[in-house]
Amino acid sequence: MKIDRSAIWAECLARGLSNNENLPELEESLSLRPLKEIVGRIMALHGIVACSYGYSPTQTLKWLEENGVVGFLTSSERIALESSGPMAEYQWEVYSLYALAWVLGLINGYSATSEMPDTLVNVLPDIKEGEAIEHFYSRVSLRGEREIIVQLDASYCVHWAILDAAQRGIASPVEGAIQRRRALEWCMSDKDWDSISLDT
Repeated sequence: MKIDRSAIWAECLARGLSNNENLPELEESLSLRPLKEIVGRIMALHGIVACSYGYSPTQTLKWLEENGVVGFLTSSERIALESSGPMAEYQWEVYSLYALAWVLGLINGYSATSEMPDTLVNVLPDIKEGEAIEHFYSRVSLRGEREIIVQLDASYCVHWAILDAAQRGIASPVEGAIQRRRALEWCMSDKDWDSISLDT
């Protein structure tokens, strides 16, 4: 799929990253998931991230079950919640939340390199208050497929650039690049979350 990469490569250069004009293009057969699945997944991630910062796994599971979205947890996420063990490793998934919130039209100004706003939590249901996701649906406005694909391609380019930088001993200037890409790849595929390929 032909996409103009001049802007994202310029952004990479501005951040001290390399370009790769020979990076393969995205495949043509990309199709956006149904809204219900994207909403279900962002709710599951919302719960996981909340627990990674100390909220009760038991209360989170209860909230997910009451709202009919517990099935959007991955098997490893469900095990982590049910075991009530350490979940700090899931804090990085806040960047997946960020990408999916953009896909759902809840935030603007998103890019593959943009800083995550402190107000992200404000557009998501209040788990502690038991807020139902029905109210969340009224705020959602799914973005167009082409717009999402352009951002997916940008995330693909940035992912390549930070891996190249790592091989040269340069720290990534972009936080959560892998998580952002996985979220967008998942939106444009029919694969399970843990089966998403992140090859570059």
